[in-house]
Amino acid sequence: SLNKDPSISNERAKELAQAIDATKRKLNYSKDQSFVVGQLHKLEFLSIFSHLEAYVESLLVEFLCMSKRDAAAKVRRGSLPELMIDVFNDIDSRIVETITSFDDEALKFVSFCHRLRNLHTHNLGIVTEYFYKESLKSDFLCHDLYAETSEPVLEYARLNFKYSDYVFGIGRHVNLSIISQPFRLLAREIVCISEVFCKEKCNKPIHTTAYGGT
Repeated sequence: SLNKDPSISNERAKELAQAIDATKRKLNYSKDQSFVVGQLHKLEFLSIFSHLEAYVESLLVEFLCMSKRDAAAKVRRGSLPELMIDVFNDIDSRIVETITSFDDEALKFVSFCHRLRNLHTHNLGIVTEYFYKESLKSDFLCHDLYAETSEPVLEYARLNFKYSDYVFGIGRHVNLSIISQPFRLLAREIVCISEVFCKEKCNKPIHTTAYGGT
């Protein structure tokens, strides 16, 4: 009857307490596991950037006749997406043309990932108002529209690329798990395309002073 006080045996109470404790342990384990996975994806994301930086640095030395020290300084001081395009164009303009024909958003996505890398480096991946507004201005993010009024939904913004519709909000942490996969695949394709054209010129280094090399 609903009017009677609920009662359970001591044995049943112990079973319930054990079940609750086990559930709590699983939840904590799940959180720990998610944290570890998130950190692994962050390391992967940062390592992809390191790989691209090292690759561009090697191109500066091998094809644009810069010293290793000057090339390293150039990569360290510059914006990787812009520098990468400049280097590709100096080696062979067909590199950028081929990358763009393969995927017209690839180089733009690298630019976004560069901004995202800086966010994780300087603000632990927490979306700042500056990052949010600048990403909207650069067309990296976009707002959904209300169906009834076609007005933008200003509470959040979505990634404006075909690879994902991840949602960003000011003060929220960016999970790199979703971003790392397309970034890894695009970085690999960009390097592969570049290598095709670089092999044609491997015995014909381009002598230029455009990068301040010695």
